[in-house]
Amino acid sequence: MRTGHEFGSEVVTVAADFSQGRQVYGPIEEKTRGLDIGILVNNVGVMLPYPMRHADVSEEDVWRHVLVNVAPAAALSRLVLPGMVARGRGAVVNISSSSAIGPMPHMNIYSASKKFLEYFSRALAAEYRPYGVTVQTVMPFYIATNMTSYSDKIGRANLFVPDAPTFADSCVRTLGRLESTTGYWTHELQYFVCSNVPSWLWMSLGEELQKELRRDAIGKQKSS
Repeated sequence: MRTGHEFGSEVVTVAADFSQGRQVYGPIEEKTRGLDIGILVNNVGVMLPYPMRHADVSEEDVWRHVLVNVAPAAALSRLVLPGMVARGRGAVVNISSSSAIGPMPHMNIYSASKKFLEYFSRALAAEYRPYGVTVQTVMPFYIATNMTSYSDKIGRANLFVPDAPTFADSCVRTLGRLESTTGYWTHELQYFVCSNVPSWLWMSLGEELQKELRRDAIGKQKSS
């Protein structure tokens, strides 16, 4: 345990590799027992090294998507919600993705895992709204992070691809105001367009984008 002198608070750090499955949650529960947890941000996630067909995805990556993208949000929310309900306040923020708008060829397992988070989060919001607990669903488009660095098209910050600090600063301002958001103004514009096109067009354009990103990633690997 460390003390945050700047804010006069205590900080408990628990290291956990969620890809290890159910065994990681016991130590988390033990270390956080009795703490007044006001906000839970379920942001843990993995992504494919670059877009690919499902048969080309490694067995390890298949299980990592299930164990990391799906299970932690459900397990950790269950851990903190009783205390939030007892106090009549609290917030759970679940980071889904715009890829949950519809099926995403060549990123199918990632897209599907984010759809789980969207449905789970929206249902949770309805369940716990009467108890004073806010549950927010965040569905961003691309953000310039290490996860997207496989392609310069989405790995470098620009008007439509904010860097992580810019996105976080924007997104946190929506907490308590919006139950569902993309978190960033240009992403809201993209979401409006993409969520209103026919599903066949979403899949067709999405597949072409993922193929282009795959070509970019492979080219980048060869030149490095």
